[in-house]
Amino acid sequence: MHEHTRERLARLLAERPDDPTLQKIARVLARETGADNRDLNSVRGIAYLVQNYEAEVYNGGHMQFFLNSTGEYAEPTLEALLLLGAIEHAGVLAEALALVRDNPLPEEHGSEIYRTSPLAGPLHAIDRAYWQVKPELATLLQAYYEQHRESFI
Repeated sequence: MHEHTRERLARLLAERPDDPTLQKIARVLARETGADNRDLNSVRGIAYLVQNYEAEVYNGGHMQFFLNSTGEYAEPTLEALLLLGAIEHAGVLAEALALVRDNPLPEEHGSEIYRTSPLAGPLHAIDRAYWQVKPELATLLQAYYEQHRESFI
């Protein structure tokens, strides 16, 4: 886990020790897999990871996020969501990540996987939970862009 994420999560857990979403995120991030988190070292990297996550989920749900190359960056994306302040979104991704870790998706697949995978139903339920989270991720990203305008110009 990246140092910035560890500090942010520790502060949040100190403020809200009984928050089940934060506890879920902490459990998922505690299972280090050596994922590359170098993108978390920059303001633009955080925005990049979060924007790619949002785009994949909007286009084809969490199933698409994990089937495409973006899924390789699920852990850094989870950390980026925390650093952005998107706690509820991070909780949704943590739930999806835990599910996919326990039931890996095949590397070779066709479009039928969206119908035939045993994860299709559970991931679709997670997608529905994602759509209910407010404020929307686009709103949080816009505020982040404005806060760090000099990094994007």
